[in-house]
Amino acid sequence: MASTGMTTPTSPVAIDPADLAGVFDRYARDLLRYCTRRVGEQVAEDVVAETFLVAYEQRDRYDASRGEVLPWLYGIATNLLRRHRRTEIRALRALAHVDGDRGWRRDQHSAPPSGWTPSGRWNGSPPYSRNCQGGSAMC
Repeated sequence: MASTGMTTPTSPVAIDPADLAGVFDRYARDLLRYCTRRVGEQVAEDVVAETFLVAYEQRDRYDASRGEVLPWLYGIATNLLRRHRRTEIRALRALAHVDGDRGWRRDQHSAPPSGWTPSGRWNGSPPYSRNCQGGSAMC
């Protein structure tokens, strides 16, 4: 059966996880949409690429009797998103620790990073909003 697009089929289709190109063609768009909603477009593309790399490396662990490939890929992507979040939180804590309670130095000529409070603590805004500077319309 030939694929007519990159959307998830409504009926179960047997996919060989070793056929990386076929799995990618069939599920990349769904995974990208899933990851983009969680971490933004730039990071999502990296997570999706890494998802397919991990899936290919662990293709022998895929058990077709437990279900289709897409839920397995979602599980891999979710674990990678969790790892990304933990790494980012560690980096933010390390930055806060190095900076101490001084917060963003007022003598700097640029605006503080979006998502940071005056005390130098992260306010929990989505990761993609912290990349915006200067209050542009894109933020």
